[in-house]
Amino acid sequence: MYPYPFFLSMEYLQRELEEIKLKKDFKYHPRCKKLGVVHICFAHDLLLFCKADLKSIQLLQRAFQRFSKGSSLQANNEKSSIFMSGVKPELKKTILETLAYVEGEVPFKYLGVPVSSKKLTIGQCLPLVEKITERIRCWSAKLLPYVGRIQLIKSVIFVRSRKALVLWEKLCLPKAAGGLNIINLSLWNTVAILNLLWPIHEKKDCLWIRWVHIYYMKDESIENCTIPASAT
Repeated sequence: MYPYPFFLSMEYLQRELEEIKLKKDFKYHPRCKKLGVVHICFAHDLLLFCKADLKSIQLLQRAFQRFSKGSSLQANNEKSSIFMSGVKPELKKTILETLAYVEGEVPFKYLGVPVSSKKLTIGQCLPLVEKITERIRCWSAKLLPYVGRIQLIKSVIFVRSRKALVLWEKLCLPKAAGGLNIINLSLWNTVAILNLLWPIHEKKDCLWIRWVHIYYMKDESIENCTIPASAT
């Protein structure tokens, strides 16, 4: 779809799911109640969350069916899965029959990144690291011109040793001062971290900032904030 009609469709989905929160029969997923999260959406990837009871699942299903009818966007059953934990076999069977989705296994990938209920292991992150490494290896430093080698240094090389650190500081100087105008990674990292402090303090309506406040800073004053469409 073209971007504008797609955004309108997602706004419709957002409003449908917001109405579910007002229904007494709907129950949040235990980890999503404080945040008031029912779904996370990025392009054509959609995650829906609720407690594993039949009424809540049926409410989600009906809301999505209304959205599909109004927007003509259908779920691909072959690429859709349902994930459950701590559910009795009888209830699990009923849920699977109601939704007609296959049961998935954790961890699964969302936007190319493994998603798990526990802390990710090195092995789970290894495929992502290998993809990054393969892109770096395709750069053959021996065949690169001088300008290309500088670009490679700017992109991927991190300096660790003390001797190299002194040289690195000289390379980060402007060309007029005898350097190569390479980005100072240490200073860049500090600026990037400081750049996050302002939204964490001020923009408490964003989803990831709400998560930081509730789970790390224990700020209870933002629990009742609504999530705007842009946060999904």
